[in-house]
Amino acid sequence: MKREIASRFAVIVGNFTHRLVLWESTRYTACMRPLVLASSSPRRKEILKILGIPFSVVEPCFDEVLPEGMDAERATEFFAEQKALCAARELHNGGQSAPVLASDTAIVLDKTLYGKPADAREAASFLRRFSAKTHIVYSSIAFCAEHSIKPITRTSKTLVTFKPLSDAEIAWYTATDEWRGVAGGYRVQEKGACFITRVDGLPSGVMGLPVFDVYELLREQGYF
Repeated sequence: MKREIASRFAVIVGNFTHRLVLWESTRYTACMRPLVLASSSPRRKEILKILGIPFSVVEPCFDEVLPEGMDAERATEFFAEQKALCAARELHNGGQSAPVLASDTAIVLDKTLYGKPADAREAASFLRRFSAKTHIVYSSIAFCAEHSIKPITRTSKTLVTFKPLSDAEIAWYTATDEWRGVAGGYRVQEKGACFITRVDGLPSGVMGLPVFDVYELLREQGYF
């Protein structure tokens, strides 16, 4: 079964089109244990649905404040761990148990961490900084096995290069509202792909859930 599932994994990436071609796992869903996704991200939920993994959602309740002195490169792993721990403890305290999956994504450019922009003005300022440069996208996942509150983590690093952006292009893009609720203020799988000349790494990590890492981690933990 593992070989059949793995054979359905592929990621097709073009300069202007980014999409996932993932397994058709309807017939496998019945033998998968439902997991808890510690995230309210519509995109992460969509990816798990495409993968055919049964899940419910528990929105983690903690303040995403980076500890003083922590490197930007460690931030996504820290936040993914905290999300998974929060959800696992909530289940434990309620007398329940289930595998828990959490994820966090952030962008780093010139040692500065870029999360979700607060408004269109901040989104535009992010895009100006990304213009004609290559930034790093860190995407971390954390997994707590059933009956466990000890998360196991993986982190992907993807380089994303933007073309030079004009003020008109930035104004057009921010008007689409794609910047809302996404790290860096752009969506690689939607209109934001118009600005991207190169992706080195996992496109799904830029989208918010590194599928290869999810597959490998769940496989190693005996989920499949």
